[in-house]
Amino acid sequence: TPGITSSFLTATRAHHPSTRSGSPTGSMNLCGCRLRRHTTWTESFGSFPTSPTEAIGSRPTMCRQSQATSSRLQRSTTKRFRLCGPLSRMLAPRRCRLTPITRSSSHSMRSSRKRELKWRWALRELLQWQATHSCGAQSANVVFHGSAAAKEPDGDKSGAHCQRACTEKLFDAFTWTKEDGCLLLRKGSGSTWKAEPQHGAYSGYPCQQDLVAINWITDEAQKHTLLDGVSPPKSSLTGHGTAGTVLCVMLIQPYTTDIDLVLLQQSHKAGIFSCDQHAVYSSQVLRLSAGLHTRRINDSQMVETGGQWNSALDTDLALAFWRAVVSDPEWLQVKWIVRASAETVFKFDALHSILLKQVALMLV
Repeated sequence: TPGITSSFLTATRAHHPSTRSGSPTGSMNLCGCRLRRHTTWTESFGSFPTSPTEAIGSRPTMCRQSQATSSRLQRSTTKRFRLCGPLSRMLAPRRCRLTPITRSSSHSMRSSRKRELKWRWALRELLQWQATHSCGAQSANVVFHGSAAAKEPDGDKSGAHCQRACTEKLFDAFTWTKEDGCLLLRKGSGSTWKAEPQHGAYSGYPCQQDLVAINWITDEAQKHTLLDGVSPPKSSLTGHGTAGTVLCVMLIQPYTTDIDLVLLQQSHKAGIFSCDQHAVYSSQVLRLSAGLHTRRINDSQMVETGGQWNSALDTDLALAFWRAVVSDPEWLQVKWIVRASAETVFKFDALHSILLKQVALMLV
């Protein structure tokens, strides 16, 4: 209809360069006329017809409608085509009115992000508390039995929360499961601990009461500087391992199925456990099996999703992980470093042969 077509043309014409010397942008003095069976909008720079057969920029066409009728037409057209986005600034100077569905979705996203940030900061504070109290390792898939036990709701969130509650409540040990929560144990006179295997259980002892200093980096510039700003010796930059030696590292989430995948690979000597050197990292120090412990990184391992591709924004996590890797001595004993996820399946023998060929090509 003429109203629809004219409304669109008005919006696009409002930002025409020639309007800079005429009426203010977005406030054109328009009126509609019935001439030659089409509608023509008039302005100081000429007429803007809706008919493609009439040239733009011709002499202004006199409008036979009253100014009041033109104003009502402009207001109704603007109200009818109110949009959310860039066009809203052209069609109406007032703020865009979000639909109830869009408003509810936006409010839900903001509330969810606030909860995630609150939980992230709380978890970060807990990890710093563990580091300053030199908390020991938690035994995975192990349950403790003692002479006296007490449920502790403050430690039901995770094994780390349970360990903190055990320390602050002055108990002797703890056991945590997702199903039963936190159980604090106290050793009776003449009694001993009894440890039994149980899948999904995490048990351990309280942390130290004396505080120790930690190096938890929060400065954004320092996060991007390895070795805390101290330049490593030149001999350490080349590695000391023989050709083709590999260090395989892995980052796992605590209290998840990642632990089962790691133990499965270890039992078959597959994945990272077939490499020359291997190391497993996590935000919690866990005793997975005899001789296998996770190494702590100073990060909560909680990341947001966003950006153009709605991907994980894990820069801080990656920096904390690699800082922990280069702080350990294993990387100085090899020529290559491979990072694998817990669900990664690869054959180290095949990779090793490829690396040897690459070394041979580099020597030629």
